[in-house]
Amino acid sequence: MRKNLMSGIIVALLLMIIPCYAVYADLEAAGSELKSYGNIIYEDENGSVQIYAEDIEYLREKIMSIPEDIFESSIYSHVHDWKYINVNDETHTRTCEKCGSLHDVTNVHKPVKSEECSLEYHSGVYGGYLHMCKCGYTWETEREHNHIFSVVDGTSHKVACALAGTKFCEGMEEYDEAHILSVVPGGNDTHTITCKICTYEEKEDCIYSIENVDGATGERRLVCECGNYIIEEQEPDPTPDPGDNSSVSANNLITQYERED
Repeated sequence: MRKNLMSGIIVALLLMIIPCYAVYADLEAAGSELKSYGNIIYEDENGSVQIYAEDIEYLREKIMSIPEDIFESSIYSHVHDWKYINVNDETHTRTCEKCGSLHDVTNVHKPVKSEECSLEYHSGVYGGYLHMCKCGYTWETEREHNHIFSVVDGTSHKVACALAGTKFCEGMEEYDEAHILSVVPGGNDTHTITCKICTYEEKEDCIYSIENVDGATGERRLVCECGNYIIEEQEPDPTPDPGDNSSVSANNLITQYERED
């Protein structure tokens, strides 16, 4: 850019110093005996192209008289003094007061500083961040989505953000999720099925379908998935009781037989 600037200045000086090609004038060089003929290039009597040495020297002296600081870019430019205008909840506009709206740029806010804070919404308190943009605008966001759950049916619940639709939440799409179930005894023959995540709850009768033997007592039990159990009834012993006259003990049986001579 500096090279282009220098070229432009030299061309401008040439236009000021050198008259039109056909114009001839005698000029006294200040402080010297040099003369300018008004044009650098001319055609002699033989038709050859020549250059006046006097005009080259005259031009050199004029260029040497130009102050050196004319080539400093600071003369023609400045350091932008940025200010921010039209600040709203989404964007700001950067402008320079020295050059007007020439370099105005509108951008969305970006945090240059963030710190932890607390968010209050509908009597609830949530963890959040306080952000600050270089334009001075501040805003708050949740630290992470604060999940809430609503029952869909006996197999799933819906997951959403407690701050959805507020300026604190940057947006979360709701989705369905399967229950994580647990079964807790509710009575002698009933239990309660609940979800560990949401408020889903259902009561039902116990189903005794698991066979088990108590290691301490040897009782045979039928157990429900909740832990309730019943003692399995034993079938009566088919062996006759010796004290029962109605039964015949094998030990008391007398088999008569004839003696052979």
